[in-house]
Amino acid sequence: MKTYRKHIVIVAFFGMFLFLTGCQKEILPETEAKTEKTEPLKSVEAKAAGFAGVRHFAGIGTKSWSKLTFSKPGKGWIRPEWNKVMAKAVKEAPRAFDQHYPVLGAKLRWSRAYHNQNIKPTRKQAQDPNWSNYIWNRREDGLTNALNDPLIAGGYGQAKLMVIVALTSSSNVYAPPAWMQKDKSLTWEEGKNNNGHSGAWHVRFDNPKAVDHASDFMIAFLKKFGNNQGLHSIVLGEYYLGLKKERPSNLNRGRYFRGVRTMWERIVRAAPRDGKGNRVNIVQTNPALENGVTVNDMERIGIGISESDTRLDLPVRYNPKIPMIEHMRRLYNGKKVHVMMQGDGRYSLKGGRAQSWDGTPNPFGHRKGYSGVATPQELYWYHGAKGPAPLHTIIMAPVDYGNSVQSSQNILKAIKEFGRGGSKASEWGPSPAQMPWGKQR
Repeated sequence: MKTYRKHIVIVAFFGMFLFLTGCQKEILPETEAKTEKTEPLKSVEAKAAGFAGVRHFAGIGTKSWSKLTFSKPGKGWIRPEWNKVMAKAVKEAPRAFDQHYPVLGAKLRWSRAYHNQNIKPTRKQAQDPNWSNYIWNRREDGLTNALNDPLIAGGYGQAKLMVIVALTSSSNVYAPPAWMQKDKSLTWEEGKNNNGHSGAWHVRFDNPKAVDHASDFMIAFLKKFGNNQGLHSIVLGEYYLGLKKERPSNLNRGRYFRGVRTMWERIVRAAPRDGKGNRVNIVQTNPALENGVTVNDMERIGIGISESDTRLDLPVRYNPKIPMIEHMRRLYNGKKVHVMMQGDGRYSLKGGRAQSWDGTPNPFGHRKGYSGVATPQELYWYHGAKGPAPLHTIIMAPVDYGNSVQSSQNILKAIKEFGRGGSKASEWGPSPAQMPWGKQR
């Protein structure tokens, strides 16, 4: 009997060794893809099973406003971001992370992906992550530094990284590369200042060539970084049309929004798969659901949804008859795509846009008619398991100036009160809401 048990122990140990070795091979970054022929990409369908085929990591986190990851932030640049809120949250509210990963978020501009952004690539070059003009092939870059930091460690660290990709205004200034800015059939600039430029460059997604260029870059980006298990998600920045009086006179609104949908289809199809057949989670900020682009498209393609405005009513862009909250509820209940918030801070300053409450029972005693700027605590309850609009991930930008209610201290307080195990979680529901399977590795 003793010999039999000894053999069992040896076999179990050897099996565990093989399992861990296999995981390591899977999680480490894969070799970069070779240049492929450019072919028309067909529409893609998400797998039928809920969340199948996508690495979904539910998360709680913060994001940086100031860091641009293709600039030159040196090694360890994410540590100060971690120390603002998340290091304390993990220590003081550990149960909040039973089902959720700590997440840090940062933004990158498309234009910063080039060593020389005046060089226009061929489509074959643009889709090739090994093209010599991409910045990651020329020097150290902040995104690679962050993914290699022991905090993230390509999936071995305790935190995940959310990357917001700014392709166009209003996601960030000077987002498209200089070679696109020079071609007025591909871009337009809004709100020129006294110096002749504002930097608010919009991509003309109504032009199929502009859709090609944006898609090609995202394909190369995904080939390079998409299989790094340290990524929580890749979030596409918003693509608001801007002031009507400053748009090109021949801009076609319907083709513009459908062009963005075409980009979704292409990049989801091209995203590399890991050893389990899953791809990185791809999410669109503030999608414009109009002119034939619908919530059904997002589920069909497998694109998640993120709201960047820290507001409770979440009105949809361009169509106030159907609030964004209704679309987010439907996508959450459909269990096919990721639903999240990566909240900016512009509405958090006192004197900012106030929210009117409708009398729904809440932990704060707000009665119908109460109005005030939404706090992190209110947002965590609102987007929790028992709140009006459950989300899988909540990320906020700490704003520690200007009497903002979205301070580092308030974000930490919200996690301690409404995160799993928090002082108000049992009565009012833990936040964010739990994924169907718990915490995925």
